[in-house]
Amino acid sequence: MTGQQEKYQRSYTLSYTVLFAILAIALLASGCLKLDEEKWKEYAQKVVKPTHLKPLSFGKITTFEDGFEQAQRIEKKFEIDFKHEQLYKNLVREEFLDLAIGEYQRLRDHVIQSNNLNVVDYTPEKLFEVKSYQRTDLQVFILFIDARIEMLNSQKAFYGGYRSGSQGLVGDGFFCREKLLINDSLNAFNQSAFHAGKVYTYFDELLTGTPNMTWQFVGVGPDKPKFYNSLLAETYAQVKVDREVLWRNCAKEGPRSKVFVSMEKMKTKNLFTNPTAFFLQSLETARQLRESNVPEWKN
Repeated sequence: MTGQQEKYQRSYTLSYTVLFAILAIALLASGCLKLDEEKWKEYAQKVVKPTHLKPLSFGKITTFEDGFEQAQRIEKKFEIDFKHEQLYKNLVREEFLDLAIGEYQRLRDHVIQSNNLNVVDYTPEKLFEVKSYQRTDLQVFILFIDARIEMLNSQKAFYGGYRSGSQGLVGDGFFCREKLLINDSLNAFNQSAFHAGKVYTYFDELLTGTPNMTWQFVGVGPDKPKFYNSLLAETYAQVKVDREVLWRNCAKEGPRSKVFVSMEKMKTKNLFTNPTAFFLQSLETARQLRESNVPEWKN
């Protein structure tokens, strides 16, 4: 065998070795992913327990402090904490969102009914008509409940932005045939920011209008809720940019389009292409399990 032949022989051997290694890693990764998925399913089935489905019974509420104590029972029930939740970083488990929203709505109804209040006078619009220094403890507490519900709704919509996985995002490039899924995702992110904006408004009203009543419970300064750091303006801005990119490249493309739009030349990283947030698409597995194995959820 000549030197040139030996060179080619070593080259082919190396190529086959590398190819075999790549295939082995791919198979191993596939096995690991399947194993992880099984563990996820097993864990998801254990998330929602009978104690989570049983409604709380609330006590008498006549002051903001009374109400806050009852609200903390809801937080403890689902192991959540309004002080530390934040979009893109720390979200309530998706399986608990509807349940927690339901409990807070029940608490709101309990306050109004148990105190013989007129429900019409306790809509957010009516409450904002009352001068802050004239609001009663119960009016202030209802505003707190509304802020908490909006916070949970914001997170619920945020999860929706990742429901279609990579097909609903533009950050790493996309096919024009995915534009309907992308539009749905952008609508969800926009809705998340809309609810987050309401949270800001409600909390600002509580903290600036009734400091003696709310500061020690809601928190101010370095102790204020982390939700204030949820990148509200940045979310709106990213939705606008993504819509413009989608429209500019895919307005005339149909569902069978083969046009691919690369995002490699974008100078800034897309806000929605967030590894931590992207992982949340695994919530779909939990949702399917919940609907098939926990029918009480819908009651």
